[in-house]
Amino acid sequence: MNTFTAFHGTDRVFETLKTNQEKRSAGTNGGLWFSSSSVVAQSYTDFGSYNEKAYLKALECKKAGNSSIIKVEISFSNPLIFDANFNESGDLENNWNNRITIADLFTKAIENGNDGVIVLNVDDCGSYVSSENKFSTIYGIVSENQISN
Repeated sequence: MNTFTAFHGTDRVFETLKTNQEKRSAGTNGGLWFSSSSVVAQSYTDFGSYNEKAYLKALECKKAGNSSIIKVEISFSNPLIFDANFNESGDLENNWNNRITIADLFTKAIENGNDGVIVLNVDDCGSYVSSENKFSTIYGIVSENQISN
């Protein structure tokens, strides 16, 4: 079993991290995603616009703002590992006409019986993050049972 420290950035406030097979976010295919970099995780808190209801809930829960970066330990016993060679998460091989995304890898991992994906050397945070901070390892897990705090 391999264990990694990882960060999950979100524009939502919640108590428990859970995978959601029913409501798949764009580009995730139902996985729960993390980064080795807190800077990359922070970029996901910035994608959501201000949400007053979430902000008030965050204050009530004594969390700052309407977003969170959650630091956890995640474990894999049989991950699919892919080196993105510093390409973007939406085009891991830099071949737009026949592109592979992290969601594609996640689907392949599930089909192969892997317990998630580890994508090395990937750009997954947008152009507004400085170039020295935008590369990380991205982890996609199939079950919240792979998380420990």
